Amino acid sequence: MVDGRDQYGASLLEVLITLVLTAIGLLGVAGLVLGSLKAGSDAQWRARAALLSEEAVARMRANHGWKFTGDQLELVADPYANRSCAGGTAANPDVTGNLLGAGRDLKAWQQWSIDAVCAKVGSVDQGGLPGGRLQVSRQAADVSERGVSRLETYRVEVSWCAQLEVADTLQPASALAGCSPDRTRHYVTHVSF
Repeated sequence: MVDGRDQYGASLLEVLITLVLTAIGLLGVAGLVLGSLKAGSDAQWRARAALLSEEAVARMRANHGWKFTGDQLELVADPYANRSCAGGTAANPDVTGNLLGAGRDLKAWQQWSIDAVCAKVGSVDQGGLPGGRLQVSRQAADVSERGVSRLETYRVEVSWCAQLEVADTLQPASALAGCSPDRTRHYVTHVSF
């Protein structure tokens, strides 16, 4: 016959085991929620990068300097040949060069338009990205049968640092410089016009 005193603490042990298993389950659920929040944040940054890239392309397209020479449409000045900016500063702000008069004004106006995107690419509170950087580079031109360049092709790249702390997003220029390669994200668009 079993004595009743041998069963003391068995229910308490069962309750403790149940609590441990429940805690492990809750930790798993918390991990899944945290993973989905991280994926949602990455998706939000990628969507912002796409919007910034499209805005830069639209400004480039709208403000391109073209002229007719005979029956050819030619580029007067190419202000977007190699542009780079991070956190609201353009890497090459003196773009007027040796142009005079209207040409100088046109080029300055064209640069201002892309600088509006540069000003907000690294500023999260203005719709930018943490450690955001915009790089525009000209690729090889599309050449017709007569050897005349018809289209200029540009590569527009928006980079940012994923998984930054909220305090780090207020320091965009240093954030991307100190960002490890596995945390740096890129959104690239190729456009011809």
